[in-house]
Amino acid sequence: ETLGSEELVQGSSPIIAAATNGRASVCRTLLRLGAAANQVNSKGGGTVLMAACKNGDLDVVKLLINHRAAVGAKETSGEFEGMTALHWASFDGHAEVVRFVLTQDGCEERATACFTKDGQKRTHVTALMLAMQFGHEQAARALLHSRGGSRGKDLRDSHGWTSLMLACKNNHEGCVRALLQADANLHCCSRRGSEDSG
Repeated sequence: ETLGSEELVQGSSPIIAAATNGRASVCRTLLRLGAAANQVNSKGGGTVLMAACKNGDLDVVKLLINHRAAVGAKETSGEFEGMTALHWASFDGHAEVVRFVLTQDGCEERATACFTKDGQKRTHVTALMLAMQFGHEQAARALLHSRGGSRGKDLRDSHGWTSLMLACKNNHEGCVRALLQADANLHCCSRRGSEDSG
């Protein structure tokens, strides 16, 4: 099968290509032959685990973590600098992957970690904010049931937007209900008024 540009980002290695496309048996073979579970994409700075979390293949995610992939690693360059595996699973709404990643040491606390790329339009974005913005209710509920996620439900991005504001703005009623059931703050306002509409 020929991979299109949408399935394989420039700078990928064989194991990143396999993880991006959910090829658990290929990943297993590559790891057995010495491929690094923490391989980093040479162009964007994302790891093999991030690729697997973005793809949503739980078998590949488990395999990589069992081979000591760094769950808390952050993208080191490019448009998504600062994103973690948990951010990617939340961004694409892979609830099973979110739940599994949250079971790893320290990850419940990382649920409130922010994606803080300098120079971007919006920074200080949590995994919960990404799930809410894109309407991934089950991933959002998984995050809200974690210690870190429930504590971070009212955190604000650099424009003052909370997860509830993002869910409301994007008309994600299930996400709004999930936040209200978790006692999210109904009386918050963004920091910069009409400038925040973008």
